[in-house]
Amino acid sequence: MAIERQSTWGGLVTIDMFLGGMGAGVFAIAFVLILIGGMQEMTLMGALLGPVLVIVGLIFLFLELRSPRNMYRVLTGFSTSWMSRGALLQTLFILFGLIYAVPAFFMPDWFLNTGGTIVGIIAFVLALLTAAYHGVFLSEARGVPVWSSPVLPVASFFTALCSGLGLMLLLFLAFVGSYPDYEVAAISGLMALAGIVFIIAELIILWSLLSSRYSVTFTESIKTVNGPVLSTIVCLVVSLVILFAGLWVGGAVYMVWTSAVSGLLLLGSSYIIRSAIIKAGHYYPLQVPMS
Repeated sequence: MAIERQSTWGGLVTIDMFLGGMGAGVFAIAFVLILIGGMQEMTLMGALLGPVLVIVGLIFLFLELRSPRNMYRVLTGFSTSWMSRGALLQTLFILFGLIYAVPAFFMPDWFLNTGGTIVGIIAFVLALLTAAYHGVFLSEARGVPVWSSPVLPVASFFTALCSGLGLMLLLFLAFVGSYPDYEVAAISGLMALAGIVFIIAELIILWSLLSSRYSVTFTESIKTVNGPVLSTIVCLVVSLVILFAGLWVGGAVYMVWTSAVSGLLLLGSSYIIRSAIIKAGHYYPLQVPMS
């Protein structure tokens, strides 16, 4: 009996998960950098883009749902549906994320106020939960072995952080000329260290996913996406090497092209792995013997 690919979720859900994860990741990274201090305009832009990207992702999700009836179920099924809980979680993140980021454009000391810090901490926690949510949501599909893997929520979490860092590196490229060299060096070093940690964690998780043998269906499903997963690993390894080299070489010119290349590789690998996980949603159809 041949395995069949699920037909419930398609490309629009992949885009939702990619944008939602990236938005959560870039906000979490921006918040930490704001607390540390340095390159404030760049970190403020990252904090603002976080909830905006989640909004755009939810638009793609609702387009995938198509019918108003399905949308109504998402908005009312909090007691039974992880999609409904995820929609609520992301809505709260959008709310607190915007309350944290928008006032800073008009009140430069907003981030230093007690109120701003409290709102930021709440938004930060919601961002981390959002980063893991998509994996939790898919893991509830017990009939689809790859999706129900226990490592999927962790994979979703670090994929979100990698894509968020990728976007932050591209923002760094856009703002690098506006700050003194010492400030640029400090922030770029922190982001490089974070990237190394995130990438190593994601590589370990991908190895765990690929080496797992939960069932024949799981193994056969993974084989259908070997190409995209290999491409993801190559992108991550190349980005890891670049970031490692950046910590030793340094220099403004090197940091500029490092940010561009690493940022694009992290974004590309994050989208590819999100798409691969959706495409790996195979199952054995239930057959009832006729007698």
